[in-house]
Amino acid sequence: MKSIDEFSSEASKPFHAMEVEEVFSLLETGANGLTEQEAHHRLKKYGYNQLSEKRRVTAFQIMIRQFKSIFVLMLIIASFISASFGETVDALTI
Repeated sequence: MKSIDEFSSEASKPFHAMEVEEVFSLLETGANGLTEQEAHHRLKKYGYNQLSEKRRVTAFQIMIRQFKSIFVLMLIIASFISASFGETVDALTI
């Protein structure tokens, strides 16, 4: 049995566009599915069909990422310059 990357490189077209027998051959299975022994073997070899959980991004991390943008930094600087000239309305608007 191969990984999904190996399947995609071997498959000349998407699975949904292939003939059924072609898909069976590529996946090394048949119309009746896997035998219990083959299913156990593949489970042992590849593990459970689970996606790994990604770390959740917190609101604080999102806010900090905003400051990596040059445009956001330019707006902050423009706001401070406006405030230093006494243009409070402009500084708050920016």
